[in-house]
Amino acid sequence: MMNPVLSLALRSSLATALKQTLPKATSVSVQNARQLSTETNASKGPWFDLSDEQKSMLDMTEKFAREEILPRAAEYDKSMDYPQDIFEKSWDLGFANSTVPVKYGGLGMGMVDRCLTGEKLNYACSGIATAIGSNGLAQSPLILFGTEEQKKEFLGRCTSEKIQVAYAVTEPGTGSDVAGITTKAEKNADGDWVLNGQKVSF
Repeated sequence: MMNPVLSLALRSSLATALKQTLPKATSVSVQNARQLSTETNASKGPWFDLSDEQKSMLDMTEKFAREEILPRAAEYDKSMDYPQDIFEKSWDLGFANSTVPVKYGGLGMGMVDRCLTGEKLNYACSGIATAIGSNGLAQSPLILFGTEEQKKEFLGRCTSEKIQVAYAVTEPGTGSDVAGITTKAEKNADGDWVLNGQKVSF
């Protein structure tokens, strides 16, 4: 198991690097696109070079996928057990909370870096990669719409405890089709929110 101090330092340095990386990458991309528009051969389109920080992050992600996930993938396919031990190791590196803002203890990854690391994890096993990344499904509504108090409490819990987060989507008759969800939250005459609908577990 990774040393907690080393893990915290690694997650902190990754988060800092990623915060600095994305604005730089965006700036370079825009500059490249403008330059291309003035060239005779503009058919190449813009290009997006990875920063040194991103390359290091991807090397570490691939190493984790190759050494921790790949050798166990077939075993978990057969047993259909939840890969708790791998999840906990991924949590140590911040993967289970990769999009949680740094101020709440996450890596604060943007979508580009999330896709890049996701590709590396899925190369080893898409099922285990989904188990690692599924926390983001429940965390996203909090990140986008939660109050500061909710973010501190629930996102803070995600980054301080090795937990899996759940959210209610599946409904009788529509399954997990988010476009078909009928559950609604409506304000009543007193100004309170009332949640009406049905959810099912499987």
